[in-house]
Amino acid sequence: MDPTIIMISNVTFSLLFGILVVFFGFAIVPFFKRGKYRLSGTPPVSIIIPAYNEEKNIGKTLKAIFSSDYPKDKMEVMVVDDGSNDNTIDIAKSFDVKVLKQNHNGKVGALNYGIKNASNELIITIDADTILKKDAVKKVLSPFSDKNMGAVGGAMKIECPKNLLSFFQNIEYVSMSLVKEGFSQLFNTSLGFYGSFCCYRKSVLQKIGGFQDSTTSEDIDVSLQIRKAGYKSLVLGSAVGSTPAEDKIKVFFKQRTRWSKGMLQVLVKHKDMFASPKYGLALSFIMFVHMFWYVYAFFALPLLFYQFFFWLPYNIATLLDAGFYVLRWFSMIGPFYTLYMIPEWGFNIYSVTAVLAGIITAVIIAIGLKSFNEKIQYKTIVSIFFYFPYTILLCIGTMLGVIKYIASGGRGTFIDK
Repeated sequence: MDPTIIMISNVTFSLLFGILVVFFGFAIVPFFKRGKYRLSGTPPVSIIIPAYNEEKNIGKTLKAIFSSDYPKDKMEVMVVDDGSNDNTIDIAKSFDVKVLKQNHNGKVGALNYGIKNASNELIITIDADTILKKDAVKKVLSPFSDKNMGAVGGAMKIECPKNLLSFFQNIEYVSMSLVKEGFSQLFNTSLGFYGSFCCYRKSVLQKIGGFQDSTTSEDIDVSLQIRKAGYKSLVLGSAVGSTPAEDKIKVFFKQRTRWSKGMLQVLVKHKDMFASPKYGLALSFIMFVHMFWYVYAFFALPLLFYQFFFWLPYNIATLLDAGFYVLRWFSMIGPFYTLYMIPEWGFNIYSVTAVLAGIITAVIIAIGLKSFNEKIQYKTIVSIFFYFPYTILLCIGTMLGVIKYIASGGRGTFIDK
């Protein structure tokens, strides 16, 4: 094998292995720290739901809110209609909510309009298709007994996954929610919340100028703005919401392209925070990890295909042999088979780090599913077994985001069409 390819493979997968080891450490932190937050009283809260053409979802979202175990007289619920041309407003008005209207101006404008009209200091923002668990409101408010807590993000999972793509996304959501929670509990900050469910102090949002429309990832941007303002933030795994999956591949790539571009916009916008002692090395590490994913996305696929064809056995005689070779590369059989063959194949950094990276990923997924009490269905097991091909889709989405970022000169915001 070409020495340059060997060097690139070793460096790339060694870094990946190191990052996943640290992520594993973050993933076990919540088991020791979760439950330490206790709600003091029942503070009033404003719940803001920006909505654009959400007639299919808004009713279920509002029903879940009013089924909450939080006192109804303590909740001010507002739907901010962003110029819908369907029945969103009519459905919202059938509930006991305030309905605010604006011309179609995007989610950021709707959020800021809602914040301006909110009566309470604590503000929960959720997407119009987010379904909150019965205790989610109470849970997400509990850390605000700390007067320096600026924002608390909830954990997210997929609502009723059906096809394999949605099961993959559910696995991704619960495992990454756990990692984010552990990191934020250790360092009192977070690089990004799920914009579909988060709680903020109104005074903090006003201090930082509210949500900004300079990126397509306002939820990540605002988390760093809060950190710059000197406030803590947290992701809380016990406060759970669910969201529909992007279960069509075209829509999935559209979403991931937007997320990838938005994160890159945020990293560039807040580049002054990287390696800054003022904001801590932990935050710099997470920013480095996100930058690494962009590099990894462009290197991983060429390396994968090179390695796949380089190691293709010359003596494959049947379709069964070929199928087993492909299965080893694209399923959890591969890592264990490689470990089994080390005495014959010999030890090399690429093999060991790539194999252990796969095993650690599976362990983090298992911990995440256990932490969120997910039912283990056969599609869940299949999704874990074939999770590696899903990471290829994530790499493609990341690359598309970079390409779109470059093509747009780093500009552009997101407004639903």
